[in-house]
Amino acid sequence: MPQIVLDENVHRKVKSLLQSWITVEQIGHEVGRSGMTDQNIIPGLLLEVKRVTFITHDERLYRRCHPHAGYCLIILPERSAAEVASFMRRLFRLQGFRTVRSRMGKVIQITEHNVRWKEPRSPRERILSWPRKEK
Repeated sequence: MPQIVLDENVHRKVKSLLQSWITVEQIGHEVGRSGMTDQNIIPGLLLEVKRVTFITHDERLYRRCHPHAGYCLIILPERSAAEVASFMRRLFRLQGFRTVRSRMGKVIQITEHNVRWKEPRSPRERILSWPRKEK
């Protein structure tokens, strides 16, 4: 069972970079089918797979999707595969995002400057600036 599912709009090289440390599958390849709509993926496929983190570049989803305890949704900016993988590693090192259990229910948007997220039963968006990188 995958821990991470990538949208088909995420470059395949991201998958190969993430696979060195986490189980990853991609829409249209190992799970689902190519061309699936957001309505078929969210919540449909995500609730079938169970306790999965779905990664996409579709920024519209942050405003449209409501948090659900059955999955985590992460929206990343379109960057190089190495930068996307780096964002994921950095996110998974932050308190509150390290484990599948701590991520479930969150809709997360990652930017170069911060992490924004919504949680079930919470009326407000939360924002956390990235910690400074150590040199």
